[in-house]
Amino acid sequence: MSSAEWWNERARLEGTVAIVTGGAGGLGEAITLDLAANGVRVALVDRDAEAVERITAALESGGYESIVQLGDAREPEALDVLFDTAAECWGRLDTLVNVAGGTFRAPFSEQSPRAWDALMRANLTHVFHATSRAIPAMRAGGRGGRR
Repeated sequence: MSSAEWWNERARLEGTVAIVTGGAGGLGEAITLDLAANGVRVALVDRDAEAVERITAALESGGYESIVQLGDAREPEALDVLFDTAAECWGRLDTLVNVAGGTFRAPFSEQSPRAWDALMRANLTHVFHATSRAIPAMRAGGRGGRR
């Protein structure tokens, strides 16, 4: 058995559904394409319009099932649309990958409480929202969403 066959047999990814926040560029792009190549139906949101165009073309050329949404994962409404669209299209959720995030290029001592709030929103708050949406969807499918 080849290593690819071994991995596919144990991972059991084929036919599953994943949502990826920040899934169009950099690390998110690599994760999205790897999941898709392993038979995962991927729904993603990203605010970078050029990256969204590139990932859309790559997913289409590979013949992968996907939902690609231009939007900001920090906005609850954008996440709600993504989760609702994936549920309507595929009726399940198996994996959530939160990639979206960022930082400032300034010394900590020069940042204000407003900057800290922005960092929390960019790197943590959207994770809470996405996870709160993912858990009931995973539980409903009987395959995940542990307490």
